[in-house]
Amino acid sequence: EMVERNIWRPKGSTSKADQLEIIEVDVGSELPTLVAGRADAGHVYMPAEAIGEVEANLRILISIMKEIGPFFYTSFNGLGKTIAADPDLVQRFVNGMTKSFKWAHKKPGDAIRVMKEEFPKVNPVAIEQSVGRMIADGGWPDSPVITKQAFDANFNDLLVKTKHPAAGAKYEDLVMTEFAEKANATITV
Repeated sequence: EMVERNIWRPKGSTSKADQLEIIEVDVGSELPTLVAGRADAGHVYMPAEAIGEVEANLRILISIMKEIGPFFYTSFNGLGKTIAADPDLVQRFVNGMTKSFKWAHKKPGDAIRVMKEEFPKVNPVAIEQSVGRMIADGGWPDSPVITKQAFDANFNDLLVKTKHPAAGAKYEDLVMTEFAEKANATITV
């Protein structure tokens, strides 16, 4: 909400045209809210973005992935005690995710086919657009390694602009890349 307020209501503006009422809805309820006319704009991620275009004739106003750059869309979180107690489990998990990232980039047609099988009720055109855009715009990484550039663009630059209290966090303090680097170096598709 804080990010949306800063995007949609310029600081210091008193113009009615700049005023926006933000309606909070549950994740997954954004498109029905737009279609019902309860909101003029919504914040959605893929595949909802493509579904909205294909099924409801909605249009994309801003693509977060394009605006921010390398998108810190996917991260894996684990408790320190789990990582310490079972690093092999963590490595196997990261290896599996790495294989899926690389596979989707190398064989997007196969990724689309699998998604159509897994989500038979979703419009196939929306799936095709979603997969294509996620790969082209960097939403699906081709590597599990979270770069400092992606971290700063998503976590710090954006948080600084919105004056979020977590702004200024250090990459080195929050991101552990050892498992991802090992997987990235050894997994091929």
